[in-house]
Amino acid sequence: MLHFKLATAYFNLRSYFGRLEVVVARSGKPGMIHEQWYLVEVVPGKEDTFLAAPTTSAAFQIAAAIDKGLGDRADVRMLRANIYLNAGRYERAHELFSELAPDVPEESAALFHYYFAQAAFGLGDYDRYLELLQEAIDAQGEGIGIVDPEECFVFANPAAEMLFGVPSGGLVGRCVMDFVAPGYQSLVKEQTEKRRRVREINQLLRQPAKRWKLIREELAEVVEKYGDGRRTKMNAGEELAYDPTSHSTQATDETRLFRR
Repeated sequence: MLHFKLATAYFNLRSYFGRLEVVVARSGKPGMIHEQWYLVEVVPGKEDTFLAAPTTSAAFQIAAAIDKGLGDRADVRMLRANIYLNAGRYERAHELFSELAPDVPEESAALFHYYFAQAAFGLGDYDRYLELLQEAIDAQGEGIGIVDPEECFVFANPAAEMLFGVPSGGLVGRCVMDFVAPGYQSLVKEQTEKRRRVREINQLLRQPAKRWKLIREELAEVVEKYGDGRRTKMNAGEELAYDPTSHSTQATDETRLFRR
């Protein structure tokens, strides 16, 4: 059990394989422990020569835990696969997740399929990646739904369908308002409008050109209404350009002013 805890600690420290070294191991093979090293892979063209991970790595400690008889535990095998996944060794990670699939506990299925999907993505198998993500969502015990701007469902997992009391496939296409009591519909509409407005503002903030266009239009209205040159030197026909250095320049000028 100590080795499993150490493997978890090194994993959290992102020391998945530590500093790999070249090691000679007679009759060795990848995946086994040789003295104080975990043999990761064969060095091409060299007999009995391997890249190996030290004891200060998650890979070594999880292999030691398996050697101590913990190899049948799903959490140990899950951690082992995740070590390879997080180290970017997707092919071996995919193999380990495939071996683990039949033995995953139901309560861990959603997380397992999510990690398995990342391994498929790393291999460039995007169809399998999407399939596994769908399995992760379907296995999620909590209801998950996605609605469009009109608050109508475009996606729902089985748990969400159970929550709303509809048959399989019966939630997509229906709107949230279908399930809201009449006395609360005005409140839901108000919240929907607020979310719509927030989306508009966020979109505006992500588009500097559009944002400055709006500022020009508003300043032009101020000039047209008040015509006060003391308030702004800008005429309605002038262009306003965004200068990211203007604030720092202004701050420098003010500093100089106070230093005099």
